[in-house]
Amino acid sequence: MRPRRALVPRPPGSGPPVRWPLVLLTLLLMGPATGRAQEFRYLGFGDSITAGSFDETGQGGYPPRLAGLLGCSPGVCSVTNSGVGGEKTGEGVSRLPGVLNGGNFDVMLLMEGTNDVFNEISNVTIQFNLAKMGDI
Repeated sequence: MRPRRALVPRPPGSGPPVRWPLVLLTLLLMGPATGRAQEFRYLGFGDSITAGSFDETGQGGYPPRLAGLLGCSPGVCSVTNSGVGGEKTGEGVSRLPGVLNGGNFDVMLLMEGTNDVFNEISNVTIQFNLAKMGDI
């Protein structure tokens, strides 16, 4: 049996659903290009999983691990951790524009929705908020 592909629902008439894992993999593989004049900047945006609130290794969530896997060094690439513990997708929608305005990021990794599920927020609302963040 083939695994299901993750799709983000889009409003009617806005085109086909986006295959985010494929988009993310492509962007990560593009990575920091050699000969690039400026540093390639990744943004980790999300809740406590991004922030590293429960990271038993003390590394501060996945963004520092990603920086290590990408071989980031000053001037080549950087990964900014913009995680907030306890954040729900509605709060993320409000916070994201300010974070994006504060930096010139090439790639955003979005990890939101866990707290919505724990707080029994409807799947429709979660999907709407995630799609809205994807459009910002």
